[in-house]
Amino acid sequence: MDIPYILISTKKYANLNEYQKFNSFYVYYNDNFSNQFIMINDLLFFGYIIDPFSPNKNNISIVEELEKIPYTEYDFFKVMSKYSGRFLIIKNNICFTDTCGQLQTFYYKKNNNFIICSSQKLISILEPDYTINKDKKTIIDAQREFYGYEGIIDNSFLILPNHYLDINKKSLIRYSTLSYYHSDKPNIDKIVKILEGNFKAIVSRFGKNIQMGLTGGRDTRCLLGFAGKYNNKITFFHGFSGNNKELNISKKLVKHMDLKFDEINLKKHNPSKEFINFYNSNRFIPYYSYIPVKSNLKYYMYKNNRNCMLITGTCAEIYRNFYGIKDINNYLELMHSTRTVKHKKNLYFLNFLKKYYNLSSRHCNNNISINDLFYWEQRLGFWNGSNSEEYNLFGNVFIPFNNRNLINEMLLFENNDRTTCNHYNEILKYIGRDDLLEFSYS
Repeated sequence: MDIPYILISTKKYANLNEYQKFNSFYVYYNDNFSNQFIMINDLLFFGYIIDPFSPNKNNISIVEELEKIPYTEYDFFKVMSKYSGRFLIIKNNICFTDTCGQLQTFYYKKNNNFIICSSQKLISILEPDYTINKDKKTIIDAQREFYGYEGIIDNSFLILPNHYLDINKKSLIRYSTLSYYHSDKPNIDKIVKILEGNFKAIVSRFGKNIQMGLTGGRDTRCLLGFAGKYNNKITFFHGFSGNNKELNISKKLVKHMDLKFDEINLKKHNPSKEFINFYNSNRFIPYYSYIPVKSNLKYYMYKNNRNCMLITGTCAEIYRNFYGIKDINNYLELMHSTRTVKHKKNLYFLNFLKKYYNLSSRHCNNNISINDLFYWEQRLGFWNGSNSEEYNLFGNVFIPFNNRNLINEMLLFENNDRTTCNHYNEILKYIGRDDLLEFSYS
């Protein structure tokens, strides 16, 4: 495997690099592209982590603090709510990932073997006798997407956002996500501090090669209000394949803010055979056949900006009512609202969705609907988590919106503000960047 990974296993694998022991497990990892492996007593860490309220802290100082915190589920995850980044942590025999599960991690159990791994591809290489249920394969073939508690490989399971793996029980457990917050109004000052701290931290750590996509969308516009002050550290780009309106908006913003900018015609950067082979040797599902233009961008970065940190505006969909605000009363209504009705005859998907609705709906309240929770845990956990792994083909990805405290504050805005994205307008006005509101959106 050429891309970053971590593998924690009860079994020793002779065909991997040198291992370290963590309790009774063998640990193998590749920590290139800004990832870091740290072990302190009963805590294992992989990836990178940011404290936006103390942006000068590095991975080691944060992990040292986390190692000293006594573990009780409620109190520990309340502390974890403030952190951004892309990471995996094991502490006190539980394993979890960052808020939106962007360091996508699976566990696999078969016979006497138990694996925790950030790569389905690596699991398939090490356990070549794996199988895939035919109903699962039908879902993948339909649109290169996936849903469920299970991974695509039989006997594998995804550590979903808002869940942790109990290593002793080898089972997934949901933890509380919203019971820490009792306010009925968003704290805009706190939102601003989180986003400001995220950018300050990422620039101070990775300022030599940071790329940020610039679009005509509202998520990116909000982030631009914070990223613009680092125009000497961040190179902005727009990858276009025919949408001139979005390109023109980007150019106007670039001129207005005097940004470093690359204009990338993605039609001129079709992946080479070498890149496709490299891609297939590191990825389990070939997403390039589903969204070719996105793969063209990754190929461009692979050729021209190797080892960069790329900033994206994903994960914001949770708090702008992506699937609408209609009340959902059963799993069939959830299927229609989440646009998964094409799988209505798939037995695997139906069994999953019934279970998901029954287990998850009780965790919703006035601030977060089952629609939002589904997007957070399923769409981000599976589809976007897999997309984030693709950035490891050339570098790494930073998602400023991937922060639990931030998400919970944004969910306190009124539904109308979230649907119209007026919450972004309020944030930009608060930081004195209402000039960005004068430009149109795509």
